[in-house]
Amino acid sequence: MLDPASQVRSAIERGEFARAGVLWEEWSAELSSAMLAGTLDPDEWAQAQELYRWSRNVLVTERAHLLHRLNKLHVAGAYGPTASAGGPTFVQGRF
Repeated sequence: MLDPASQVRSAIERGEFARAGVLWEEWSAELSSAMLAGTLDPDEWAQAQELYRWSRNVLVTERAHLLHRLNKLHVAGAYGPTASAGGPTFVQGRF
């Protein structure tokens, strides 16, 4: 079984952001308990910090890509339905 950091990273890489959030919350609770008990491993804390920085960059980038796609859909919507969107098509020509 993968360690918590690997599970979170793997979920983010697969785009399973809801699952990654659940895993983060579970791991955060474990880290918090260990910190309060005075048994927190400094290496695990460093791993959590590194994963936080990495995942934040990935998620901010993914959010930017999704906003760009949403903006493209908004602009395309201003021109009405297209054939690729399942709208009616009409072709007229002389042969």
